[in-house]
Amino acid sequence: DLEDPYAVLDGCRKTFTTLQSATRDEQSLRWLQVLVRNIDTLRERVDDIRESCETGDNYDENIAMLNSDVYILTALIQEDIQTYIYYQVKYMDLMRVAMEKRVVTFITVMVLVLGASVAASSVLARRAAASIAVPIRELSQVTHEIAGGDFSARAEVSGSVDIELL
Repeated sequence: DLEDPYAVLDGCRKTFTTLQSATRDEQSLRWLQVLVRNIDTLRERVDDIRESCETGDNYDENIAMLNSDVYILTALIQEDIQTYIYYQVKYMDLMRVAMEKRVVTFITVMVLVLGASVAASSVLARRAAASIAVPIRELSQVTHEIAGGDFSARAEVSGSVDIELL
């Protein structure tokens, strides 16, 4: 069973036209335009053969048109498809490299932000610990002085209510 050549050509043309609207790479887009033109030319050659068949017994002429026009155009279309695929793969590889660079940059920034956050948290934790430990250490020193008999020792503590209460 042979397929209807017009249905095949229309399907191909529709597919490549749809790809044209989605393609961002200039070289790929040019090859899609070439593909569509070659499909249109192939359709014209199929029309020529069909008209020739309808007008009479031109078997030899029809076979010559088939060999010189249709087979050559289908081979050319196959090469055009391969070239389009080549440029699409090349474009996708460029996009992959660009995406990898963006990911590396993002990860680097996130590591720096994380490092800065850890450093800031560490500084804040030390200050918070010091604000508690230093007054308690001073109170402990005064307590030892009082325990040693120096009842004139006094602690000058400022800070939180709990520390002052001690």
